[in-house]
Amino acid sequence: MLCITIKHFGLVWMDPLMGIIGAAMVSRWSISLLRSTSHVLLDHQAPEAIRQKVMDGIQKEDDNRVVDLHLWAVGPTINAAIVSVATKNPKAPEYYKKLVPADLELVHMTVEVHRI
Repeated sequence: MLCITIKHFGLVWMDPLMGIIGAAMVSRWSISLLRSTSHVLLDHQAPEAIRQKVMDGIQKEDDNRVVDLHLWAVGPTINAAIVSVATKNPKAPEYYKKLVPADLELVHMTVEVHRI
């Protein structure tokens, strides 16, 4: 019935127009999806404030020095970290993990400890 109405009123151009509008809507949605997921997919570094909290937590004790820190997003509000610590009196990695503030909610943290 709709096809007859479109043909009768000469609105045959509506079909291609609706195809173009649909393609534009899908493209807009796709770009939005790529922007929101690219940080996670490309291992985007976490914000500087979180990086600084990790460093401050570890460096506040003894003579600990964070020599390398990789902190990246693995989800919208979920982060993971790899930390290299240099110190004169090394302790087990678990000790340094406990120095990091719990409110950061790091889901996975690897700590390497090196003697200075």
